[in-house]
Amino acid sequence: ITALYRKGRIAGIVVALAAIGVIVAADPPVFNGTTVADHFTQPSPLPSYVTETAKALNAVHRSTRVLAIPGENFAAYRYGDVIDPVWPGLLTRPFVTREQQALGSLASYDLLYGLDNPMQNGIVEPNAIAPLARLMSAGDVLVQNDLAYERYNSPRPLAVASALTPTPPGLSAPVGYGAPRPNISQIPVTDEEALATSPDQAWPAPEQVMAVTDPRPIVRGESTTGEMVVDGDGVGLDEAASAGLLNTDSTILYAGTLDTHPKAKAQALNSNSTFVLTDSNRKTAFRWNTILGNAGATLTKAQPQPTDPNNAPPDP
Repeated sequence: ITALYRKGRIAGIVVALAAIGVIVAADPPVFNGTTVADHFTQPSPLPSYVTETAKALNAVHRSTRVLAIPGENFAAYRYGDVIDPVWPGLLTRPFVTREQQALGSLASYDLLYGLDNPMQNGIVEPNAIAPLARLMSAGDVLVQNDLAYERYNSPRPLAVASALTPTPPGLSAPVGYGAPRPNISQIPVTDEEALATSPDQAWPAPEQVMAVTDPRPIVRGESTTGEMVVDGDGVGLDEAASAGLLNTDSTILYAGTLDTHPKAKAQALNSNSTFVLTDSNRKTAFRWNTILGNAGATLTKAQPQPTDPNNAPPDP
């Protein structure tokens, strides 16, 4: 355009105006209001049932956490996609849930994976929820029935409601917030799960809260006498909890931790400890940057771990 303008002003100005028009036409969000995609918009203020839930949670069990289930890649709610959960901005209590981005310590991520992975795969371990919530110092479990589950193939609300009926031991009966309403996928879904769901099953409230019986304090000291030594990981703890082996206040130590703490190892071996051996914590391929399809094949001792940076198995 500059070269054309130097040769002829009128021609240069005409072409410049045409170029500007093409640029504007090629970027319609500038003038038609779609700079933010529709599925990333949300109402302001938030739905009343969300703020009512937060108010209720802030009024109780203030020395404990709130644990939200099921986990989510990103916070895609039926009322809008906000990327990150809204709850840390609404709660005055610590909040924990499993997300695509690993937050906290390796042990925290591993434990959340052990609890949430069965939910993501439709094989909820109801008896494990309360014991693991106690271990996480969660005084309340928040069941998110308003997720836009089709976006990331999250567990469907009716499936979660069915798994939590009857109420799992160690949890109070769910208190609902918001009128029960259908949570229908924007993308029609017809698969074995949809076909297996009874059309007569009642929809739950958008949010439900279940109190946890006797959660452990967030800040605590625990005796190392009579501890439980687990040769496994978070998956093994979930399975042990489902079998009723974590309904205890005993300290839980991983065998992997004791390998690098010889004094603690000697004390554990010489005290009245309970030893639990699980078939978890195998040497496997593992993709940590998603919440579905994480664990891959079990590797032999001689097989090297993949060099892919996204394939980084946790090693508690």
